[in-house]
Amino acid sequence: MSKLLRKKQSRKQGLKILTYGVNGSGKSVYGLSFPDVAILDAEAKVGVYENSEKHGKNIVAVADTSSYYDCLDVLKEVIEGNVCKTFMVDSETYIYEAMQVSAMEVEEERAKKKGGDPTDQAVSQRGWGKVKLNTARFRSLKAQASAKGITLLVTAHKEDIMQKVGNDSIKVGEKPSLRKNSEHEYDVILRFFKDKDLATGKIKYLVEVEKDTTETYEVGTIIENPCYENTFLSLIHISEPTRHLRIS
Repeated sequence: MSKLLRKKQSRKQGLKILTYGVNGSGKSVYGLSFPDVAILDAEAKVGVYENSEKHGKNIVAVADTSSYYDCLDVLKEVIEGNVCKTFMVDSETYIYEAMQVSAMEVEEERAKKKGGDPTDQAVSQRGWGKVKLNTARFRSLKAQASAKGITLLVTAHKEDIMQKVGNDSIKVGEKPSLRKNSEHEYDVILRFFKDKDLATGKIKYLVEVEKDTTETYEVGTIIENPCYENTFLSLIHISEPTRHLRIS
């Protein structure tokens, strides 16, 4: 048998979970309920939970950056070291947007050097090619982390799906605000939303299962107050205890 091929076996593989939804719908809190979680805090907001007795107890490391190359370094450290059982990216929308901003800044700087108007520039085909390559590198590293048994939990903003009806555009659905076809790399996709209980007036935090290759839930299943314990607990392998550190 080839050195690359292997026989069928039981293996420890981390789930790749994508969560998306409106702001304040519970995506970050859901991720913090997972064991030994290292966080790539691209939005500089998860840090408020670090000293929280309720939500911060599972945090083992935090990286405060949305820089693409920093993100690569952090993920490589997670893969190569015994850092965490869960790695959360919050949010990948910010990282993807940061890549586009970087590409735009290159065009503006090029225009300045040529005596052009930097405010009248757009990302070139070459720039978009760079963004595509960068997202492919990041995707490859996430797959490597999953193969090592690390659960990947990625959050994203939501984007409305609009359809033209006559002269009007109407909302027909929602999707993650990420690059095209990004949903293919995840085992599970969860849409987070909120609803008010008419009887009590309290806000309910809900999640709709949009994709589940593990076949734990049927597509369309609604889960109330989602957390680690009431979703994919039985499918997530617990590895050896990790060393605690803060990623810088």
